[in-house]
Amino acid sequence: MRSTNLDAVATLELIIRREREIQVWCDTCRVYREFTHADLVALAERVGPQFSLIDRRCRCRLTPGCNGWNRFNFKAGVFRPMSTPEGSAAPSARDRRTASSG
Repeated sequence: MRSTNLDAVATLELIIRREREIQVWCDTCRVYREFTHADLVALAERVGPQFSLIDRRCRCRLTPGCNGWNRFNFKAGVFRPMSTPEGSAAPSARDRRTASSG
């Protein structure tokens, strides 16, 4: 069951409309970056406004050569993971790239 907090950031459309703060971070190099409004709009134009960052991850794009996974957080007082207990347990078919295609 998805938490109420995640309902507020369920899609890029909601994130943009509600002006939510989103952050991407790497689980290996520990670098993080906040998305700008322009970043979010550009992403929505590329993948569609109903796209969800919940339980998503992709190979690190924050540090050249890092093979870690980028994950997403949203701000609700402090930055909180955009993941469900089910989605954070194992790699997903929804991942951008698998470890083997790295």
